[in-house]
Amino acid sequence: MQIRVENYLIKPMHEIKANLWLKFHQENRYYIDHFSTTKLSDYYTLEVQQKFIIQSVIDFERDEGYAFGVLSANGKQILAKVKSIRDPNRNHNYLTLRIVVDHRHRTSEFGRLILRTLIDYFFHDRKIHILYMPVLPNDSYMIQLVSEYGFIFEGRLHKIMHINGSWQDHLLYALINEDNGQ
Repeated sequence: MQIRVENYLIKPMHEIKANLWLKFHQENRYYIDHFSTTKLSDYYTLEVQQKFIIQSVIDFERDEGYAFGVLSANGKQILAKVKSIRDPNRNHNYLTLRIVVDHRHRTSEFGRLILRTLIDYFFHDRKIHILYMPVLPNDSYMIQLVSEYGFIFEGRLHKIMHINGSWQDHLLYALINEDNGQ
């Protein structure tokens, strides 16, 4: 499975080689260490990236989560990582979405393009009713992105994720799929 959008290619994590994931994480270590959950000491190793790829296959098969890479047109560089978790109870039918954009590609235009493509995939192909995006209060890039796209601010989640060595609050944004009558 792959989605082509303009000059980019979105592919499931498990269809991308582990060495590309390792390079992406190493090159974006500052952002990953300061804006994502606290990592174990072996996170930046090829073996751990291979485990994530295996987990991606399992999550896709169970329809419990979807991890993607946004690749350059030639497929040689990962420009963004998308990680989502789907609530297994279909009566809830929501998905929590997190996006890490390579520090060299953190533009509103790129972010909107990727977000629009993912929303279309999740709402139309996966029939998700609501997308939630928890965002750190100091991540102005993501706050601007979700606000521009029409996500609604739902509130503050207090000390919900362990990031950079401490429990951090997140701002919760949501977007409802009004076309999903399930």
